[in-house]
Amino acid sequence: MRRFEDLRPLHALWKQYAAALLQHSRSVEECLLSADLHGCFLRVVSCSCRQQQGIRGIVVRDSASCLNIVTPEDHKIRIAKSNTVVEWQLDDLVVRLRLVK
Repeated sequence: MRRFEDLRPLHALWKQYAAALLQHSRSVEECLLSADLHGCFLRVVSCSCRQQQGIRGIVVRDSASCLNIVTPEDHKIRIAKSNTVVEWQLDDLVVRLRLVK
């Protein structure tokens, strides 16, 4: 199992990737629609499973129907994309995105 601390370098790479996407996209929306969340540190704002609301972690798998994240407490959690809103921050930009399955 992956530990959260071991994933910090992956998150640093993701921040570079997301910054490059923003520089080369015509709009933030265009960037978000094409972004791979693998490596993103995010928070679940809302989802159909109320127990998962507020969970934070780094995405270790981004599939068509779900995200697998590792929390700072080293818990691995699978979150369904359907009816889920996530949020992350990139420098001064706070992004809130409704995931689509």
